[in-house]
Amino acid sequence: MAARRRRRRAPPLQCCATVDDRGAAGTDGLDIRELRLRPDDVQSLAGVRLTSTLRTAVDLLRGAEWGTAEREATARLVRLAGADAVRASLEDSRYTVHRVRAIRRLQEVVAEGATAAKSSPSTGD
Repeated sequence: MAARRRRRRAPPLQCCATVDDRGAAGTDGLDIRELRLRPDDVQSLAGVRLTSTLRTAVDLLRGAEWGTAEREATARLVRLAGADAVRASLEDSRYTVHRVRAIRRLQEVVAEGATAAKSSPSTGD
């Protein structure tokens, strides 16, 4: 008799909502956090409001999860936003929770990027 396989449920999609948007709470498959977002924390893409590259990088650096997927995504975001901008944002007083963790992770991501750049073959441009 074949063993029954349990179908694993996908983890909930993590989302942010402003404290004024209470309509999203309780939506199946979503893990929603209420935040006070500044206008520069949000950008619109095809009518969908998303957190900016900088804000998303900071959120990932401060988050509880830190596996390969988070580290790789954060490295890309840090390259786009700029490590100095991310570091400056982490010094903002609103990011006091998990700041030390985030700064340590940022240092790791930047160091890994520098190591990868040194080991990459030159294109000879």
